[in-house]
Amino acid sequence: MEMLTTSGLAFTHPASLAAISAPPKRLERQRVGISFAVKGTHRELAEAVREELGYRGHDVQMVGEQSLPSSEFDLVLLINASTSTDTLLREIASTSQRPRIVLWQTETLPPPDLAPDSERIALTASGWSLDSAHPLWKRLKPLVPTGDGLARAWRNLQGQTSEAVDDAFQGVPVDRVNLVVNRWQRICGYVAEGRVDRVVASTWPSVEFLRSRGIAADWAPVGYHPRFGTPSGDPEAASWFAAKDIDVLCFSGKNGSWAESELNWLKNELVARGVRMVTASEDCCGADREQLFRRARIVVNAAQFPWEPLAPWLAIAMGCKTLVLSEAMANSHPFHAGEHYVECPRAQLPEAVAWHLSHPDYAQELTTIAYRFVTRAHTLRKSLAVILGG
Repeated sequence: MEMLTTSGLAFTHPASLAAISAPPKRLERQRVGISFAVKGTHRELAEAVREELGYRGHDVQMVGEQSLPSSEFDLVLLINASTSTDTLLREIASTSQRPRIVLWQTETLPPPDLAPDSERIALTASGWSLDSAHPLWKRLKPLVPTGDGLARAWRNLQGQTSEAVDDAFQGVPVDRVNLVVNRWQRICGYVAEGRVDRVVASTWPSVEFLRSRGIAADWAPVGYHPRFGTPSGDPEAASWFAAKDIDVLCFSGKNGSWAESELNWLKNELVARGVRMVTASEDCCGADREQLFRRARIVVNAAQFPWEPLAPWLAIAMGCKTLVLSEAMANSHPFHAGEHYVECPRAQLPEAVAWHLSHPDYAQELTTIAYRFVTRAHTLRKSLAVILGG
């Protein structure tokens, strides 16, 4: 597969932010098919897209993993590259008349400044799994006396490659590097083979990375939509912050940002300050997540990928009037620390939580500013205007 590359690209955030903040254009009615990976958060986003496009007069059908009669649509919106996307694009390619295809990538891609040499090393690292590289290994291992020794040798070789990946991917574990590199390879194939007509990414680092590889990607964030969650009671009430009954909310999981030891440390530090923390699975979504955000005064974020901005669900937290505390990030665009959320080193998060809980008026004011920003300027409606109008 030919690698798409380019250099000398330059663009500014303010112009694009102005475009996303402008009133949505009136678009011709379109027949739209939406495809998404079978995953809670993806389905939730797809449902919100369908609701919003239907409200604007478009004919919308959820495709999911079902067979697509492509001639019935003017446009197919693919939410993230996945194995189901591969199948769908093969089916579309076999038809005589295909719709316009837009890929909206909302999951993390490699860092914008990733050098081609580092990318090749990362691709090598993605194959350093003994079980995946040798499918018969699990069956043969009990029969081979030196099995443990072979495994150790394999892990040593893997470790040497992993060390080379650490610098390029800022210390992100190899298993997570595999995810982002494989996503990029999939997208690269789609574009090189002409299977998609346009690529849109939800974060600036992803846009910058795609453009550095010669793909003219546009920016359309996962903006706020009422389906994702709304505040409990009157959002303009005088003292809603104190009325909530969960001090701190934190998300964790097998791919989460918080290791168990870190969660225990954070919980113990908060307990010592008289603060109660509730932990939820990263897979929590829909009504369950909305209720947690409605009850939580503060949600704490640890960046899963150092080059990525706030996770989309944190914008949802802002829409539910929950104060966001996060460790420092290289790129939080379009959000600004001190205006839309609180930023501090991870070691200082417990003290920052306690301080904001003891200063509810300040915390409420900051949360209100963030709430108004996401519900007025950072909306799904404006993002869809970019996606459909480009």
